[in-house]
Amino acid sequence: MFKHFLESAKWIKQYNKGILVVLILRSLITSIAPLFNTIITGLLIDSLFLQKNVRHIIIVVSTMIITNLVFALINIGLNSLLSVKRFYIDQHYQMAKTKAYMRVDYAMVENSEFTDLRQNIIYSDDNMGTFSSMVDTISGCFDNILSILTSFVVLVVMIISIISHEAMALWAILLFTVSVFLCTFGISKLSKSKQSRSANVLSELFDSMSKENRLAMYLADRIVFNYEMGKDIRIYDAEGIINKEFDCMIKRTKGLYKNICFLSNAPRSITDAGTNLLGGVIYIFLAFWAAIGYITIGNIIIYANNVQRFVSAITSFSLLSGELSVLLSRLALTKQLFELETNSTDESELHNDIIAKPDTQSIVFKNVWFKYPKCDKYTLEDISFTICSGERISIVGENGAGKSTIVKLLCKLYRPDKGNIYINGVDIWDVPNQDYKKMVSAIFQNFKLLSFSIGENLSLEDNYNSELAMEVLAKLGLDNKIKGLPQGLDSILFHDYEENGIECSGGELQKIALARCLYSKSSILVLDEPTASLDPCGEAEVFENFNLVSENKIVIYISHRLSSCKFCDRILVIKDGKIVQEGHHNDLILQPHSIYRKFWDAQSQYYQ
Repeated sequence: MFKHFLESAKWIKQYNKGILVVLILRSLITSIAPLFNTIITGLLIDSLFLQKNVRHIIIVVSTMIITNLVFALINIGLNSLLSVKRFYIDQHYQMAKTKAYMRVDYAMVENSEFTDLRQNIIYSDDNMGTFSSMVDTISGCFDNILSILTSFVVLVVMIISIISHEAMALWAILLFTVSVFLCTFGISKLSKSKQSRSANVLSELFDSMSKENRLAMYLADRIVFNYEMGKDIRIYDAEGIINKEFDCMIKRTKGLYKNICFLSNAPRSITDAGTNLLGGVIYIFLAFWAAIGYITIGNIIIYANNVQRFVSAITSFSLLSGELSVLLSRLALTKQLFELETNSTDESELHNDIIAKPDTQSIVFKNVWFKYPKCDKYTLEDISFTICSGERISIVGENGAGKSTIVKLLCKLYRPDKGNIYINGVDIWDVPNQDYKKMVSAIFQNFKLLSFSIGENLSLEDNYNSELAMEVLAKLGLDNKIKGLPQGLDSILFHDYEENGIECSGGELQKIALARCLYSKSSILVLDEPTASLDPCGEAEVFENFNLVSENKIVIYISHRLSSCKFCDRILVIKDGKIVQEGHHNDLILQPHSIYRKFWDAQSQYYQ
C-alpha cells in the first residue's frame, strides 16, 4: 500500500521538491480544522445541556470563529502557493518530456512502436491528466494519513476517558474497537477487490480509448487545425467525410467513456456506502453509551465523527493506493521514454585530428549494408566509395534506390548493419555527436523552418552573428529582401504565433534553408532533394548558385534529376541499393545503354 505512495511521491519530488512540504502543511490544516470544529461543537452542546453561563458559551463560540478564520487564511495562502508549485511542476514535467523527445535517436522516431508510445503518452497526460491526477491523489493520501493519526489520538483519549469513569466498560470498548476494525477491514477489502477487478477491464477500455484518441488527434491536429489542409478541404468539399469520421468516433467513445466512468467510480461508491452505514451503527452504539452515562451528549458528536473519519480515511487511503498503482502504470510509458537510449559518445573518445583539420576531410563508406527496422530486404548492399576534400559529388537514382538512406547514415541518423563509415580514417560513431554535428550540415526535401526570427533560423541559437548571417544570405541573393524588412534579421517567419510574422515564397524559404547550411561553416554539406518542388530549370539554377558559394567544402547532391551533375566532380548512380555506375558526367553520357544515359536523355531537354 505504502510502496505506491512512496514511489509516486518520488515521481513528484524530482520535478519540485517543495511541493510535498506544501501538500503536507495543507493536509495538516485540512485534518486539524474539522477535528477542532467537531470538538468545539461537542463542547458547545455539552455547555448548553449543562446550562453553563453565557460567558462560557461566548468564549467557546469566539474560539471557534477566530480559529476557523486563522485556518481559512492559512489555507488560502497554502492553496495559492500550491497553485504556483503545480504550475511549475507541470511545466518542468512537460519540458522533461520535450527534451526526451528531442534526444531520442532518429531511428526510433521513425519506428511505429515509438509513434504508438508517443501517442499513448499524449493520451495519458493530455486527455486523462495522469501526472496532474497523481498530484491530487498524493494530496489525498496525505489528507488520509493525517486524518488517521489525528482521529486515532482522539479515539485513544475517548477510550481512556471512558475507562477512567467506568472500569467495567473495558470489555465494551474492546468489543466496539474490534468491531470497528473488522468492519473497516471488510469495507476496504471489498472496495479493493472491486478496484482490482475493474482495473483489468479498465486497461482494455483505455487501450480502446487510446486508439480512438489517435484518430481524434489526427483529425484535429493534422486536418482541422492544419491550415495547409484548408485549400483541399474547401476545393474538394471534404467537410462531410471529416465530420462523419468525427461523429462515428464520438459514438464509439461515448459507450467506452460511460463504462470507464462506471468502473472507475464503483470502488469509491462501495467505500462511501459502507462507511456511511458503519457511521450510522457507530452513532447508535455511542447513543447507548450516553444513555447509560459513559459519555456526554456532546461526546457523541466528537467520538462518532472521529471514528467515522478514522474508518473513512483508512478505506480511502487503500483506494488511493490502488489509484496510484494505475497512475504509475500509465507513467511507466513516460519512464520508458526517458530511458530510451541515445547514440551519444563520451567526450573522452573525441578524435582531435578530425576537429583540428576541418579542411582536410575525407569520407569513406566501406562495405556498408543497411536495412530499416522490421524490413527483411536490405536498402543498401555493400556500398563503398570515397569522397576527398573539396569534391562535389552527385548521387542519382530512381525513387527508392537508397540515395536518402546514404545521407541518413552519413548524418548518424541510423547506424549501418554491416560495414563502416569513416571521416579522416576514424569511424563516425567514435566521434561525439555534438562535435560531429559541427562537421555535417544537411538540407532535406521536407526541410523545416521554425516560426522564429530569420537570424535564429540560420544559427538555431538565441544569439547570432548578424554579419555572417547577412554574408551567407547575400551569397544566395536574399540580402536585399532581408534589408527591406522592417525588422531585418529579427523578422519572425510565418504567422503561427506572431501577428507581424512574414510569409516568404517557396524559393525564398529554400534559400534560407540553404543559408543555414552555409552559416554553420560545416566542412560537409549535403543537399537531399531540397528543390524537388521546383521545376528542373529552377533546381539547376539553385544548385549552380549554391555550388559557387560553397567554397572548398565537400558537397553531396542527392536527386533523381540531373541538374547538379554537370558541375560535379563525380557522379554515383544507385540502383536497388547498389552503386551501378561511377564517374564524371562527360564520361557517363558516352555509355549508350547505361542507366545514367537513359536518365540524361529523358531530362536533358530541360537543361539546354
